[in-house]
Amino acid sequence: RSNRAGQRGDDDDDPFNVNNFFQAMQTQSTVITSDRVNLEVQPLPAAGQPKNFSGLVGDFQIVAAADEYTVKMGEPLNIKVKVEGSGHAGSLENLNVAWPADFEQYEDKSVTTFNRLGTTERVFDYMLLPRNKGKFEIPAIEVSMFNPQTRSYLTRASLPIKIDVLEGSLGNTYVAKPGS
Repeated sequence: RSNRAGQRGDDDDDPFNVNNFFQAMQTQSTVITSDRVNLEVQPLPAAGQPKNFSGLVGDFQIVAAADEYTVKMGEPLNIKVKVEGSGHAGSLENLNVAWPADFEQYEDKSVTTFNRLGTTERVFDYMLLPRNKGKFEIPAIEVSMFNPQTRSYLTRASLPIKIDVLEGSLGNTYVAKPGS
């Protein structure tokens, strides 16, 4: 083939050939099968099951922390609780937390992350509004699970969190922004 100087032809090896580009972008469907595997799913044992068991299966740790340990009345306080370990932490839909009566739970969010080597973590993010001044303790937050390796139930807990709430001014009342 003869090309004029500066022009690209229909050469299949030409990386700038537009047709080659779109041919490479075409999708193909392939069906891959494997040998059938039979699984025997056993129910979780009733014996020894804690009252607060939520269905979590695996071996998990739990930690909790506040973004501030001294706040003013009416200002938001964020508490993060992370449940991390082997198993599917995303199956834990919520935590039963005994917030101090002087704290109003304003918002909660959670997200699950799948990590390397089969571990997962679920992070719960709570926003609280302290309504009165004083020294408060958010009690240990517990999570119960069934550990298939040991074939037993166990409960793990975070450490309690101490919060010092100071007097606030009249202008220190949190107002949610639209869309938050």
